[in-house]
Order: sequence, then structure tokens, then C-alpha cells
Amino acid sequence: SGCDATIVNSDTAGTDVTCSVTSNGGSSSQKVTIKLDKTPPTQPGTPQTTTPTNVTSQTWDWSSSTDSGTGVNGYWYKLSGDKTSDYSFIGDVLSWKTSLTAGNYQFHVKSEDKMGNQSLAASSLGLLVDTASPSASLFLPLADETISGVSTIQVNTSDTSPSSGIDKVILEFKRNIGTDNYHLMATLTTSPYRYDWNTSGLSLDEYVLRATVIDKAGNLTTTEQKVKVAAIISNVFGRTSAFGEISINWTSDRLTSTRVVYDTVAHESLDMTKTNFGYPNSSSTLNTDPKVSEHAIVLSE
Repeated sequence: SGCDATIVNSDTAGTDVTCSVTSNGGSSSQKVTIKLDKTPPTQPGTPQTTTPTNVTSQTWDWSSSTDSGTGVNGYWYKLSGDKTSDYSFIGDVLSWKTSLTAGNYQFHVKSEDKMGNQSLAASSLGLLVDTASPSASLFLPLADETISGVSTIQVNTSDTSPSSGIDKVILEFKRNIGTDNYHLMATLTTSPYRYDWNTSGLSLDEYVLRATVIDKAGNLTTTEQKVKVAAIISNVFGRTSAFGEISINWTSDRLTSTRVVYDTVAHESLDMTKTNFGYPNSSSTLNTDPKVSEHAIVLSE
């Protein structure tokens, strides 16, 4: 009596070994099937998630391993980067959730078969969690500045670490009359964030500029600034039309009324908060209806 002498060195789905026993004139046999699996599963697919992101709860997905021996039993994962962990067994799943605060991370996953053989680990390309809003300021034009014609708008931006980088800057404007809505001016995607705003078709009034800065993780910051839009005046000249009189002529780029403020001394700038912009003298207002683009007014002693 006895068993077959069988040595199994390589993977096998099943090798039969038969044992027989003889006693008191009788015999019995038993067949045993031996399976050997020393080959690890294939490597899982690369773990994927949304990056960069401002969400602190992430879902990772990967494609399954295969195992031709005893089959895949489940998966192990770990994190490296700003938060590091050892491998943990998570079962036979192809998705896992993590909760990570701001920082840089990498997710690693490997599979294990039912004999305990483990595959090579698959690693993500990286995850950036950015929860901080970028900063923004309207550098040009200045607050409450009076502009005309084509005026350059410039937005200065920065993004704190860990930074996903600036994705875009959205420029909008509205007339500051309480009933107007914002109108899209431009969407800028490259630095420096500058735009030449043509105000020639706008009504002469106060306007609100708004810049919305959005980073690549989806965080945003909005900044606003008021400016005043004026007409462009050109071809200004004066001549003496009679004794004690001077005729002043000019052209405006749009239809406006006609008025001159003046003084016997030069002023460095206009004071928009004062009557006549800080000048002591003013002509009467002409051409209020209809307005004109060619202007002439006579000042006398």
C-alpha cells in the first residue's frame, strides 16, 4: 500500500495523487488533487481620480487584475506624499474613497490572489488638493479713474501653495445705475492678464469692472472696481473772434453737450468731487438736445 510519488514544482490547476491501502484481504484507494499557485496576479490598472481638485473627498478607480491560478482575492492600497500610510487590505473592489486635505498625494494599489501572491503595485500620476482661493487685484485702471477710448485693463493674480495654478480670468462690466447686469468683456487664459477695453460705444457714466479669477482646482476670487467713462476730445483750438472774446472749438468721439470750465491759472488735474471739477468759472451748457460731436463756444470778458 502507499501513495504515488509525485513532485510538483510549477503551477498546476490540478495534479492527481492516488493512495491505496490493503488490509485483511481487502483494499481501498483515495485520489487527492493537488493545486500549486506561485504566480502573482497581473498588475492593476493605473488609479485615476480628478486632479487638481478643491474637493477633500476623492474617489479612486482602477481596472482589475487577472489571475489564472486561484483567482484574485482582493486589493491593497496605500498613500504617499503629504499624508503617508502603510498598505491596507480593502477587499475585492475596483474603487476606493479617501478624505485628504490640501496637499500633494500619490495612490498605490496592488492585487493579491487566494494563495497570498501579490502583484506589482500600480501608482497614480499624482493628486493635488488645492482648497485655497487665488488672490486678485485690478491693477489698471485705477479705482475711480476717468477713462476714455481704449483703456487697458490689467489684473494681477497669485495662488498660494499648494497651488494648482491660474486657469482663467473673466472680465465683465456693468453700468452703475442699479438696473444693469454684468456684460462679458473677455476671458483671459494666459499671463499677463491684460485686455484693451474699447469704451467708445458706451454711454458716458460710471461703470463697475469685475474680474473673476479661477484656479485649476476650481477655487475662485472676485474683485470689483469703479471707473468713469468720458468722451475723447480732439482737434482743440481757440481763436479770438472779437475784442474781449475767444472762440474754442473741439471734436468729441460721440454726441455730447457743450460746456467749458476755465480759470486764469493752470490746474494739474480735475477734481471730480467738486462743482465745475474745481474750476471757478463755467460757460453755459449748449447742445443738450440734440447733442453734437463738433463743438464751438464763445467766452467773453
